[in-house]
Amino acid sequence: MKYKGTYEFYSTFIEGLTDTIPITIPFNLTPSKVRALENHQSLRFIHAGNWWNIKNPEKRSKELILAQQMKLANENTTGLMSKNIQPGDQDLKEEEDRLKKIYRRQINYDKFLYWLLDSSELIDYYNKNLEYANWAKENNNSAIPIYCSIQVINYESAREWFEKASNNGHNHFCIGVSEFLKYPKFKKEGIRRLFEIGLGIRSVIKECAKVHFSGVASYYLIPILAYFGVSSFDGSTPVTSALAYGTIFNENGYSLRASVLKDNLKKREKFFATTNKCKCEVCNEKNIKQIVDIFSKDRKKRVIHNLSIWRNLVSKLNSKKNNLVKFLEILDSRINSKYFKDLLKIKDDILEKYDY
Repeated sequence: MKYKGTYEFYSTFIEGLTDTIPITIPFNLTPSKVRALENHQSLRFIHAGNWWNIKNPEKRSKELILAQQMKLANENTTGLMSKNIQPGDQDLKEEEDRLKKIYRRQINYDKFLYWLLDSSELIDYYNKNLEYANWAKENNNSAIPIYCSIQVINYESAREWFEKASNNGHNHFCIGVSEFLKYPKFKKEGIRRLFEIGLGIRSVIKECAKVHFSGVASYYLIPILAYFGVSSFDGSTPVTSALAYGTIFNENGYSLRASVLKDNLKKREKFFATTNKCKCEVCNEKNIKQIVDIFSKDRKKRVIHNLSIWRNLVSKLNSKKNNLVKFLEILDSRINSKYFKDLLKIKDDILEKYDY
């Protein structure tokens, strides 16, 4: 389960981010964002696109994905995610119909979520995922690593299929995980599966090998997934929460909307009652009233602040990487959150279940 390397978080890209913020971008980036990226020199991870947003399967072929990724790549690109598929993206019309029924509560979630199926029903998908990754590796004419992406669903399938990938010469691995966290009814089970998958992958690959979880940005999940051997993550939480909902986070992962922070004195006191005061460019050397005023008026400043919280988390992970058990204990004591304690309990249950 030991990982020997550094950890990283890649943020969803928006214009205005500094070169110090690692970013994740899809292969089918819009022309306006391509132009915005021209002078952006931060680390970048290029993923294989969200299949549910691409209505024409021909626009997400393995050939097109790799070709477009190479156009977007530069000397700061750390990885290219291979094409991943799962039940649903082979028949998009059927998938759209099922989604509509889900939202209208006409069918249960468990009739839709592929990761709740028996793994034996997914063999063809696992094989296809590995086939696409092998093809990308063979046809990659750059020094940028291909991240072999396989949509496994539990500990056993993670061990089996990522061991096959490792035996095929892969040393960088990936899985899209957002669907494990989408639906409240199954979120606890989804989290348990992610912990299992991280443990399963790390148990069959080299200590120096990289594992990327695409689609998870939870402040509370990242350190536990790192404990299980996941080396990097990408997601939109610190960005979209700031832009769409006006939400900001403090150094303990506690979040509040700027409007609540401004009007609710009791919650404001809790938000700022942290041991480690934020020293980002937005908050540094300002009093609470000034900070609240900025958060209320400036969407981009909320983004900058939130991303600094995530950057600090990753920095602490890297400084404590040789003793993540102790780091989680310190984090638990500092955060003092029932939700985080419940996550740690799930972690311990999984370690006991698989005799680690």
